[in-house]
Amino acid sequence: MVDQAVLAAQKWVNDTYSGRAGYSRVDENGKTGWPTMHALTRALQLELGITATSNNFGPGTLSNLEGQYSSIGPNLNDNNSNIVKIIQSGLYCKGYGPGAISGTFGSGTAAAVSNMQENMGINADGTVTPKVFKALLTMDAYVTLEYYGGTEKIRKIQQWLNGKYLHRENFFIQPTDGVYSRGTQEALIYAIQFEEGLSDSVANGNFGPSTRSNLPTLRVGNQDGSTQFVHLLQAALCFNQYDVDFDGIFGNGTKSAVIAFQSFAMLPSDGIVGLTTWSSLLVSTGDPTRKGTELDCITEITPDRAQTLVNAGYETVGRYLTNVEGTTLNKKIQTGELETIFNAGMTVFPIYQTYGGNASYFNANQGTQNAIAAHNAAKNYGFPENTIIYFAVDYDSTDYDITNSILPHFAAVYSKLTELGIYKVGIYGTRNACSRVSEAGYAITSFVSGMSTGFSGNLGYPLPKNWAFDQISTITLGSGEGLIEIDNNIKSGRDNGVSYVEQVSPSDSYDAIIKEALSNVGNDIPIFSGLAGNIVLDGEERTILDTNLLKVTYSSSKEVTQGDDDANIIYVIDGQPADNPFKASVLGRIQGMDGLSNEVQVGSEGMVNTLATNVGNGQIKTSISTEFGQIVYTYEIVVTDIELPFTTSASASIILKVYLKTYNFPPEYPVPVAVTGKINEVSTEAFNGEKIAAAIVGVVAIVGIALLAIYAAPVALTTLTNLASSFTAITAALLGT
Repeated sequence: MVDQAVLAAQKWVNDTYSGRAGYSRVDENGKTGWPTMHALTRALQLELGITATSNNFGPGTLSNLEGQYSSIGPNLNDNNSNIVKIIQSGLYCKGYGPGAISGTFGSGTAAAVSNMQENMGINADGTVTPKVFKALLTMDAYVTLEYYGGTEKIRKIQQWLNGKYLHRENFFIQPTDGVYSRGTQEALIYAIQFEEGLSDSVANGNFGPSTRSNLPTLRVGNQDGSTQFVHLLQAALCFNQYDVDFDGIFGNGTKSAVIAFQSFAMLPSDGIVGLTTWSSLLVSTGDPTRKGTELDCITEITPDRAQTLVNAGYETVGRYLTNVEGTTLNKKIQTGELETIFNAGMTVFPIYQTYGGNASYFNANQGTQNAIAAHNAAKNYGFPENTIIYFAVDYDSTDYDITNSILPHFAAVYSKLTELGIYKVGIYGTRNACSRVSEAGYAITSFVSGMSTGFSGNLGYPLPKNWAFDQISTITLGSGEGLIEIDNNIKSGRDNGVSYVEQVSPSDSYDAIIKEALSNVGNDIPIFSGLAGNIVLDGEERTILDTNLLKVTYSSSKEVTQGDDDANIIYVIDGQPADNPFKASVLGRIQGMDGLSNEVQVGSEGMVNTLATNVGNGQIKTSISTEFGQIVYTYEIVVTDIELPFTTSASASIILKVYLKTYNFPPEYPVPVAVTGKINEVSTEAFNGEKIAAAIVGVVAIVGIALLAIYAAPVALTTLTNLASSFTAITAALLGT
């Protein structure tokens, strides 16, 4: 909806300053927003003689304004009506009506300024000081924003802070919208520093060593006199969602709230506010020297390290279910490690993290894949039913990121893990991320990255109600073989980890189940079905065809790394190929090529669907490379949900490689790919001609052309079409079919 007063402000500032160096026009849409405030800020800077304008009302602008106009009101007599018009435009954008954009600071303008000052909680004298001017040209609100969770109690505290400390050099007017935010938290720290006696040059809004060391101990009977520490304590309690009277008197009501907070934060619950309680109220780490009973680490817990941890009083260990593919960091739980931890008398909880360090990683499809991978990995380790798996959001996620990326991601994690029916969902992240995901019903407990005190998702947010672990410091313990670096965490008791896992037998008899699952991958694709009964799970590459122009090999292994983020993967979920850009590219390019038969076009999609049906859950990976004068097509099929006894499962893969020996191609079949390398001697072996013919035609002619279309895009489509025919013709000629 168009606000005519805001529209008038936008038209005035554009008409007055357009064409002047340093000014950028604002859209005349009648809607208040940062672009309009930025335009008014640049206009003010130009009036002050600042040529290097910017959108930021920073120290330079403030200093210039203080030097020229210490106070702007009805007595302004320098004939600069544009300064007044900027004020009047800002007032309209804030929702305060000065009467007109007239350039005259009359009674209407003074009344509007006074109304705004009263809402700010400062002296309502109707004049505009430099700090009031700075606040005017922001999008801060000075009325309660109930839609965003604003309350009158928080608003009262915000107004009190503004009124009490605005005279200090580094303190600026804060929003009085009733919403506890980063700015309000910083204002509280500034207030504490001022009451501690820190000078304006030292006070910085950060909860550092000097601030901690000067905090007083408060108890019942304290009340504000020369300092305001009881008021500030009560403010901190309210910001942490403990309702107390904001009266500056430490009575029984305040004591009860302190005890409730101490109990929630796992502090000694004595109602006395010392350094540890102050710290937990004011910063996400609390007191970073506090010793926890839970830890997480990327290091294997050996017997010597386990003894170090037990000696230090640790009870629960967080360890990773998987490694991140493509990295050398080996952080996952190692063979025999769980037994070592249990033998030492400690418990374990599992963490699942591949990347998770950017908003782009999080989406519903990735959430489903992560749930499956975490489920399978946890089952492989034997974690029992109802174990909570913590899925990581390992960066400072904004509110926008949480709404648009992280919530859909965790909705999919929760849905899939609930469907699989064994494990529960936990979240690792900032206070804000943990709270919002948990409040949406997608996580049962939270593992809070409280150590990152500067994260916007921690500063200005209380500890989540369902917190299980709070990460507060990184420390090194022990010596020699027992030396280990850990993240030191506080444990609430909402999740005590698990004290055992189901025993997963390493018996070779399970290999038969895995081989059968791999043999079933391609029942309708000859090259795979032909391997039934002959699969060896040692990962060694074995040749099943070697001619003067083609070689086909296979390998298979139980050792599969999860979480591959390569572009050329089609993920398979419940027998269906998940839609992704690679699948669309493969099928789209094949089906869009002139000259390919309808059978080939339809067959390409049919092959993918057939593989997906038999894979169940897993991945279909493809790649193309050159090796010693050959083009190598690699097809890796990963099956991630092979059911085994003891309610566990295995993952395994089968890799098919087709080597096209381009250095031996006859002249009538040119290959449009530059290949260099050593030409090796080529031998031939006996083979089942009919079976291999079907395999080469089915695998190379269909999927291979798709790969060439992707990786050799500049090649003419007619050339690719000819190459497809060449594959078929050469194969038929070689095999006599």
